[in-house]
Amino acid sequence: MKIFNPTCKQQGFTLVEALATIVIMSLVILLLIGILSNGQKQFSKQNEKNRELQNISYAFKIITKEIRQHPNDIVAGANDLTINGIHYHLNGTNFMRDSVIVAPNIQQFQVTELDGTISLLFISTTDETYSTQIVKRK
Repeated sequence: MKIFNPTCKQQGFTLVEALATIVIMSLVILLLIGILSNGQKQFSKQNEKNRELQNISYAFKIITKEIRQHPNDIVAGANDLTINGIHYHLNGTNFMRDSVIVAPNIQQFQVTELDGTISLLFISTTDETYSTQIVKRK
């Protein structure tokens, strides 16, 4: 017959302690997964925005270059631009240079010309607005 001895150390965990540990660890893991998932979404959004900005910057760059090379051969419409026979226009959501896509995901393209200054406006499919003004050199 065994007698209860309070000085004897017991080893192991009780069922309640094991369940509490599992619950706490599960909450910590769920929290970490949420943080990582949110970080991945932010990275994807930022990456898409950077790609959009690069495409529109490239479009601005090539149009500016063409205007600088041929300042007297420019025909500006409301939604298109022709420089030295090269036609820049919007086809659906693609900004085109003749038949080549320069920048995808463009919702609107506007051109205005006033007193030797050409203003270009792009609105992306994410409703971001990008604009520039190009002053023709004399």
